Amino acid sequence: MKEITYKQQTFSQDATDAMAEALHEDGFALIPGVLNAEEVQAYRDAIDRLVPFHWDGVGKTDHFKCVFNREKIFLDLLDREPVITLAEKTMGEQCHAIGQSAWRSYPGHNGWSPHTDRVFVEYPENITDLDPNWRMPIYLCTAHFYLNDIADDLCPTYVIPGSHKSGTAKVWGADKDPEYKGRKLEPVLCKAGDVLFFR
Repeated sequence: MKEITYKQQTFSQDATDAMAEALHEDGFALIPGVLNAEEVQAYRDAIDRLVPFHWDGVGKTDHFKCVFNREKIFLDLLDREPVITLAEKTMGEQCHAIGQSAWRSYPGHNGWSPHTDRVFVEYPENITDLDPNWRMPIYLCTAHFYLNDIADDLCPTYVIPGSHKSGTAKVWGADKDPEYKGRKLEPVLCKAGDVLFFR
């Protein structure tokens, strides 16, 4: 078993105010130990039971959509603490789930290039430089529940801290070494059971 050293700040599960602040400043919060070892195995087993249909994709990566409709175990993740409290702190108590995917990647999958998932409203470039007290609203977030230890040689997720403050949808495409204000891509190394909550 490889030793995992966190590269980003981590948060204790009761520190939801600090996590919310990190979403405004860095764009993400890394939360260790949300699932225990037995739960990790139960979710791995549940993903193995999934049968693809309709918009699901299988291949170098299996991508199953809206899995909360497939088995109750997945539904249980939607109000898991501290994730649900963090969602409500950042997006309001009326926020709701719009999807829940399960991913299983195989050797040979080379992932996506760096990208912005969604920008609903574009702002002037670097608007937070003009007014440091203004905060970009958070409309959409994702919580990745990791079911494997993630070391350098198996790292599907990279972040550029603060890049959400650009106010625009960044599409780096073929640029394999993008940066924002001197910050470059950082691998998110974590342990099975950890959660990365990001905007």
